[in-house]
Amino acid sequence: LGQVTFLSQNEKFRAKPWATPLTAAMAAKWVTVSVYFPLEMLSTRAQAMQIAPWPLMKQIIWDDKFLSLWRGYGITCMKEVPHAGIFWSSYIAVRDAVFPDEGSNEQQAAFIVANTIGCATLASVLTHPMDVVKTRQQASGRFGLNQRGFLITIVERVDEAVKNIHKTHGWQGFTVGIVPRVLRIWPASILLMGTYELADYCMRPIQHIQLQKHVNMLKKLDYARVQKEIRQQEQEEARKSGA
Repeated sequence: LGQVTFLSQNEKFRAKPWATPLTAAMAAKWVTVSVYFPLEMLSTRAQAMQIAPWPLMKQIIWDDKFLSLWRGYGITCMKEVPHAGIFWSSYIAVRDAVFPDEGSNEQQAAFIVANTIGCATLASVLTHPMDVVKTRQQASGRFGLNQRGFLITIVERVDEAVKNIHKTHGWQGFTVGIVPRVLRIWPASILLMGTYELADYCMRPIQHIQLQKHVNMLKKLDYARVQKEIRQQEQEEARKSGA
């Protein structure tokens, strides 16, 4: 559902006059993360605490506050939004430059897979440090008391997590787990882009029909304008002749 929302928002933003593949993908991912982040957080905590999501949400809101459902939202956006922008902009750039339009279906499918793997790897490598920080925040939560005396989970701030990772593991700590993450991203990205390209291919006849209707409408409008100008010229010539 999140990927469907992302694709629909991406197409919506791409129609904007200011949009590029980079900005459209980043804006679409920001909307998707903002909508689904509380649900993902509830799902993660429900699995960890073995509590049903709705009772857990009531407990979180009662013990802490409603905005705690977005705890970790900032670092998630710092990871997911640039990742989407880098992946989509690089994928579109490579596709537009070297896509084999005249090739067989097998060649086009192989190109889509290879392009997806390369762009997903690039985006994952560049944004992996933020993923390490996010994982650190999720794993280093500790219990504390809020102002009303209820037990809550206290999470490290982003700058604290960065300092602790560097202090403990050095700069190499920001590359921990990069290979498993890249390998995990590949299947999901291939499925996403395969679905996107298939939908785009199936929609081309409909888009062509809509474009043709638009062209025909413009032709009719242009024809009507020309006829109106001709009648005006004839009327003007008739007045001059009568004078």
